[in-house]
Amino acid sequence: MTLWQAVMLGILQGVTEFLPVSSSGHLALAQMLIPGFDQPGVVFDVMLHIGTAILLFLVQTCFGGLLAHYTVHPGTFYISAVGEQIPYSWAKSWHLQLAIFWVATTWVASAIW
Repeated sequence: MTLWQAVMLGILQGVTEFLPVSSSGHLALAQMLIPGFDQPGVVFDVMLHIGTAILLFLVQTCFGGLLAHYTVHPGTFYISAVGEQIPYSWAKSWHLQLAIFWVATTWVASAIW
């Protein structure tokens, strides 16, 4: 697998993670469509999923900080461009939905373990 193929598959994984479709299915389909693609095992796919989980955790943490600031000082933010682009309701919904995602993920992981 070339670096370009890995980057493209990583972008595909990241984009389809937020859609209500299977990101793993898209990875498998894209790997079948790439001519001469060879991947020993599923280590790359697992690393993509771990990277996505880490990114989602960081996003959830950032939205939590943004939400805390909005709660204390409504309508303002340190950087005005961020405050204009991300409204309070959007930050609150993403922060809460990602928190529910983490609770569900830990329950599934503990059930598998």
